[in-house]
Amino acid sequence: MDRCYADVLLPLPLEGTFTYLVPPAFLPTLAVGCRVLVPLGTSKQVTGVVMALHHQTPASTRVKALIDCLDVEPLLGQETLAFWTWIAEYYCCTLGEVMNAALPAGLKPAEMDADKLDGGKGRMVDRVYPAAAYVDKPEALLEALPQLVRAKKQTQLLKDFVACLSLAPSSLPDNEQGVEKRRLLEVSNATGAQLKNLVEKELLVVKAVPVDVSPDQLPVQPPATLNEAQTNALDSIKEQFTHHAVCLLHGYTASGKTELYIHLIKTCIDQGQQALMLVPEIALTTQLAERLKRVFGSDLGVYHSGLGTRERLDVWRKVGRQAGCKVVLGARSAVLLPYQHLGLVVVDEEHDASYKQQDPAPRYHARNAAMVLAGRHGAKVLLGTATPSLETYAHCKAGRYGLTELFFR
Repeated sequence: MDRCYADVLLPLPLEGTFTYLVPPAFLPTLAVGCRVLVPLGTSKQVTGVVMALHHQTPASTRVKALIDCLDVEPLLGQETLAFWTWIAEYYCCTLGEVMNAALPAGLKPAEMDADKLDGGKGRMVDRVYPAAAYVDKPEALLEALPQLVRAKKQTQLLKDFVACLSLAPSSLPDNEQGVEKRRLLEVSNATGAQLKNLVEKELLVVKAVPVDVSPDQLPVQPPATLNEAQTNALDSIKEQFTHHAVCLLHGYTASGKTELYIHLIKTCIDQGQQALMLVPEIALTTQLAERLKRVFGSDLGVYHSGLGTRERLDVWRKVGRQAGCKVVLGARSAVLLPYQHLGLVVVDEEHDASYKQQDPAPRYHARNAAMVLAGRHGAKVLLGTATPSLETYAHCKAGRYGLTELFFR
């Protein structure tokens, strides 16, 4: 049987891909778009993305083999990889730099220990439970304290575990029962080694369980009723979308542009598509998130560089699933998420210079990149502002973009 090789993209500022030998054990699940762990140099290991599989023997006689396949199904689709390639070519950077900017830290080696991944499906967290002999009556663990009389830290750790367990509601789902390992160690000011000793003494057990860091299911409200001027503007936008892929909403500040965004996004997700709303500053996402949550509830995902690794990782994965986030609100990095069926892109304050990434590479313009992304998905783009950029207004006057005006407060 011919040997199989994988061309792997690494998150480094280097041109091209690296070719590795695929061990036979990985062949059943390995596909383009999967993450793999590969050797680099004499001792370094790096997480890369498979860009191609082939049977063409490389010129080099010393081809290293993949160390591990990190995903049971492709993490990235062909459309996402093609979009990355366009960004690299248009903004004159390497594909590895685009990959490094696009993937959240939790999908790269430095965060592997902190955020364990269950075969590409989601994040895992360690939780501590009573050992089998104490499951039905955890308070009986206190009867084991005499055998720990010479281990004061372990004694305190066991007491704190029983105390934390007694405070937890009995109706919690399976993946939230027990006590989170990290929280227990913080409360007790203990170390992992002391917890390990209690596990070895068959008093406690530690299990990795899946956890969802998405917001709770929230009661949702219908979008607010539009006034006459807003209703006319909404009808105009829909009419413009029948002739143009991009429409500019030129309206005064406080004229109600956000309510129009919400109505258009609601129509989009009701049709089974995803919607992306870009804002120029991270601070604006906080103001808008509460407003959008009232209408979209847990269908809303917020994504920007100011969030923690876990929050970004959770939204990133959900966007890439068929039944994941339906609405994404974010700053410029949100354009790099792996959308599956994007139907609408809203760029608020489209004139703002903050949409242009400066350093490090890729130095992309999020508004322009979002329009290319929308074009690849056949999605519509709404640009909203009270002060249009010169180039956008010129496109409207030339008939390349649609134009709707809302000059009423």
